Amino acid sequence: MNKKLVLLGAGLLLTAATASAQQHVTGKVIDSAGEPVMGATVRVAGTKIVTTTDASGVFKLTNVPASAKKLNVTYIGMQSQTVNVAGNVKVVLKDNELGEAVVVGYGTAKKVGTLVGSVKKVSGDVVEGKPSVNIADALQGQVAGMQVMNNTGDVGEVGNVSITIRGNGSIGASNTPLIVVDGSPAGTSILSMLSSSDIESVATLKDASATSIYGSRAANGVIYITTKKGRRNEKAQVTLSQKVGWGQLARNIGNPMTADELLDFQLANGIIYADQYARYKAHGSNTDWQKYGFDNAAPMYNTEVSVRGGSENTNYYVSGSYLDQNGLTDFSGFKRYTLRTNLDSKVKDWLTIGVSQSIAYTERQRDGYTQQGSGNSRSFTGTAQLFPRYWDPYDPEYMKQHKIWGMEDWDSKYALRMQPSHINDIVYNGSAYVQIQPVKGLTLRSQLGLFATETRASNRMVPSMSETLFGEPAKGSESMSRSAMWTITNTAEYKFDINEDNELTLLAGQEGIKSNVGGFTASASGFEDDDLTLLSAATTPELASQNASAYQFLSFFGRVDYGFKKKYYANFTVRSDASSRFSKNNRTALFYSGGLMWDAMAEKFMRPASSWLTNLQVKASVGSTGNSEVGNYGHLALSALTQYGGKQGFYFAQYANPNLGWEKQIQANFGFTAGFFGKLTLDVNAYYRKTKDMLMSVPLPLYDGYGLSHGEHR
Repeated sequence: MNKKLVLLGAGLLLTAATASAQQHVTGKVIDSAGEPVMGATVRVAGTKIVTTTDASGVFKLTNVPASAKKLNVTYIGMQSQTVNVAGNVKVVLKDNELGEAVVVGYGTAKKVGTLVGSVKKVSGDVVEGKPSVNIADALQGQVAGMQVMNNTGDVGEVGNVSITIRGNGSIGASNTPLIVVDGSPAGTSILSMLSSSDIESVATLKDASATSIYGSRAANGVIYITTKKGRRNEKAQVTLSQKVGWGQLARNIGNPMTADELLDFQLANGIIYADQYARYKAHGSNTDWQKYGFDNAAPMYNTEVSVRGGSENTNYYVSGSYLDQNGLTDFSGFKRYTLRTNLDSKVKDWLTIGVSQSIAYTERQRDGYTQQGSGNSRSFTGTAQLFPRYWDPYDPEYMKQHKIWGMEDWDSKYALRMQPSHINDIVYNGSAYVQIQPVKGLTLRSQLGLFATETRASNRMVPSMSETLFGEPAKGSESMSRSAMWTITNTAEYKFDINEDNELTLLAGQEGIKSNVGGFTASASGFEDDDLTLLSAATTPELASQNASAYQFLSFFGRVDYGFKKKYYANFTVRSDASSRFSKNNRTALFYSGGLMWDAMAEKFMRPASSWLTNLQVKASVGSTGNSEVGNYGHLALSALTQYGGKQGFYFAQYANPNLGWEKQIQANFGFTAGFFGKLTLDVNAYYRKTKDMLMSVPLPLYDGYGLSHGEHR
């Protein structure tokens, strides 16, 4: 009996000790705005004890070991938090990449973690951290499927930067994505005109679910740039930065022969004779033409200043920048001056107005007037790579004795300075909006945008060079081009929750675009003085040319976004485009898309993996987009000016094609995004892209009397 009492007492003591070694932990999880976070996972570190927060953000953990020190709190779209164990815990979660807002089309911004389409967001910090002139260059390596190529290699090149997303989708039409800045479409030249410090984020839209809301202009994807805005109730913050960078040749020519190796090879193969061999050998030159023609590095200096702040109702951001980048050759360079103003003001509780505008001025200098002869470029950069290494460019008399295609000093660096080419650009991009919220959830917005450019180019061949090399009078030209694209967009968006599990967003809109482009070129020849090369100083003025074109778009669109239990998301988009580029028979086209997304980490059965698998989303979409970048008058019969027998006349340049229609693309996408430990992201997509009714310009035989015919490839 005594033994039983002893055992019973020991058991009671053990139970009491165990009970005292456990504790209860309660708390609340909120976001940075103070709103409760429902469905957040709260786990006792190092154990399998886990729970989730309720609709009020409250959680309760029982039987927590006394030895427990930390709680891990996670929620999709927010940064994970580790806090100390206490009786009552308050946790504030901040948005992470999935929780950040991103504008992917018309209407209000969406969280990255709720996007159905294939969208990649790059933060402004990443763009600003790249020492590049062009925003597209800063995106290289950041967006899967994006390729960026400078077609000329000229420093500060504006018009010849090639950008493709998921490859080429057309042969005869453009493959360039649509560029949108703060909701207003712009040309590709804007990418060289924006200061990197002004960028808040860049979103790249890839699949039909994300791009079809833009219809016929989004067949090649969309690059949506959001610039920095002011901050509410924040004192003025002044930022001054100075950046220095260097550019280098992308690659060097492989292992060329030395001068001695080349001489031996040419003598053995009968390319040079013994007397030439002896003369070159005695001179002893071993010129590296690449080092002679190109600098080792091209420095870049960028100075930026900005002021950012706001009051209770008005936010502002003002900035200016100056960039100076040298080229890799002695007489090339690029300078840019920018000014930006962003202003948003809440006039009434239901009325907000704002303006976003920037202007940029650039100066580009190229290293020589590129003459075309016999299919070869006669500039230094086009010929020096063909020169033998035993030539000596530092001895003018020596170079004068060794001509290529009849040229002498043309191929020395001095010649570059004698062929000046200057280009000046002015680019304005701006938009103004009025936004009304008459009732809760309903937003009405009207926005007017303008993208305007002016380019002036001056090219010369000074007399002493032209007459010496070609035996003909020196030529020069001046050109100017202007463009203006007006866009007016009206949207109505209604967001509401049907109940706790169902949320719906409806969007309807209308958009009109009007674009005008024009320019002229004037040429003259017969300059007599190297220091006097104005066109009016030439002895022979040549025929001037002028061009002008225009197009218009009228569009209507709609989108439905649906979310169920914050796990399942769907959207459906439709857009109707009417374009002046096509005949009345085919002026209007309809584009559509649909997409689904499943947030697997919102499922209860995935919670045990949340400590290492922080994100898992599966997406699928299908839809159509169009391509209208085929010229403004492809459906009309055109004539062109020409000269014959010293007289001016017209000739038939293009057949009419009243049946010219839209080029369309059918796209499908399936993929998933996985995040590991909140630090590593894996984004995998498989896509299908088919182009229908591809548009092409077909050269016609000369006996036909016409030059081109535009039509569908069959």
